Amino acid sequence: MIDKLIDWFDRHRELPTLHRVVVAVSGGVDSMVAMDLIGQLSGALGFSVVVCHVDHRIRPESEDEQRFVEAEAVRRGLTFHGVAVDVPGRIRETGESPQAAARALRYEALTQCAREAGAEAVVLAHHQDDQAETVLLRLLRGASPTGLGGMNEVRRSGDLWWLRPFLKVTKAELVAYAADHGIPYREDPSNWSTKYLRNKIRLQLIPLLETDYQPRVKDHLARLAQMIQEDEAVLTSMALEARDRCVRVGSGNYRIDIPRFSDLPAALQRRVLTLILDYPSERWPGWGAIQVEALRNLALHGRSGSELRLSGGWRARRVYDELVFDRFGEEGRPIGVGPLGASPIPLSVPGRTSCPILGVTIDATVVSRQEWELRARAEAANDPGVGPSTPAVADFDWERMEGRPLFIRSRLPGDRFAPFGLGGTKKIKDVWIDDKVPRELRDRWPLLAAGREILWIIGWRRSAHWPVTKDTQRILHVEATWTNEEIREWVHRRTRKN
Repeated sequence: MIDKLIDWFDRHRELPTLHRVVVAVSGGVDSMVAMDLIGQLSGALGFSVVVCHVDHRIRPESEDEQRFVEAEAVRRGLTFHGVAVDVPGRIRETGESPQAAARALRYEALTQCAREAGAEAVVLAHHQDDQAETVLLRLLRGASPTGLGGMNEVRRSGDLWWLRPFLKVTKAELVAYAADHGIPYREDPSNWSTKYLRNKIRLQLIPLLETDYQPRVKDHLARLAQMIQEDEAVLTSMALEARDRCVRVGSGNYRIDIPRFSDLPAALQRRVLTLILDYPSERWPGWGAIQVEALRNLALHGRSGSELRLSGGWRARRVYDELVFDRFGEEGRPIGVGPLGASPIPLSVPGRTSCPILGVTIDATVVSRQEWELRARAEAANDPGVGPSTPAVADFDWERMEGRPLFIRSRLPGDRFAPFGLGGTKKIKDVWIDDKVPRELRDRWPLLAAGREILWIIGWRRSAHWPVTKDTQRILHVEATWTNEEIREWVHRRTRKN
């Protein structure tokens, strides 16, 4: 194991000279082995080690685990730094799942620890089994090819390097090393809960695949991730060259030459747009695959004068043979782009999100099972009926959604919908035809979506994605209030008729 680690640092010549590194240690077997090995090699590799333990305050035994990690770090002569974060508070503030909230706060804490320690890098103990789980998890969520590349061994964020030197080491190897060298560790009981999708993949799906389909499935998935990362490195290099050929950076704007852009393969078109959206001087937040496709359609099919609104006061607009990214002036007004409709608007959870272009306002809250049931009983007792002023409501299993970003948007070409009971999907166009929705309402009808997955034809049909079940404990409750009177009245008439 020591030799593997030495070879890993020797291979990664892109790393700067390291004087101090932070090792993230939870107390589990993976991170305890990482602390032991990095601590042993620190002298030979020329850097000092700071052990950082993040207490998420979501389990009663967490304080004891911090004392355990501290004692083991001190026993090895390593500097210890403990950080406590408020996961429940973040969940209340943002509506994220426990795992998403813990992950975000953990990385914030590790970054802060590295800054205070003057460290150049943070070492994480993710291993090959983690990589396989990540690839499967992202595959099930409909990730792009880039996402299927999984975790990188080396990633730079600003002046801080994030290192995963154990991604080619199996969990079994780490457990064997701990047993052979008498390294104690603690088991997190939440790792055995199948309430979380990642745990279900590790505890149920992967064992099934290993037993009935391919005993080396984890090796194959990890190798696939490595190959995709290598492909992405080449494609990114090509995209940088393509960007230099078809993108001009002006004073406060970016201009894409559409004829040159159109000649690029679709894979490079998406990457060029991604490079612009991730431009270091702007860092537009909140964009994803759906915005990239909307921009690509605007460039390839939009009419001159059409535009999409971006975050941070920016917009993208088609100006004859150019796609121009510039500031959204006071006189500007976001408009639809042919069949694309309005620019997607991120849904605030919890909070209120207004989408005046599509004529709807949505209030989103995350409630407990008990609160949800009490509310349902109260509403049933009041029996308000359905009228033009009655808010449209929908509920989703928030735990299974795991804090995925949600958007209010209009339909996109190729959109599909998963009605309850169908056991599959159908084109949303066919859903509207079956429901006799007037053609003039379809492009202006607001949808609640997670990427390309349509969760709710707002006020009309709720999809089969993430329903509330008897096991659901945290529920996303959304209420839509119409300002688009045409759609509101149509829904009211059809509801009364039915």
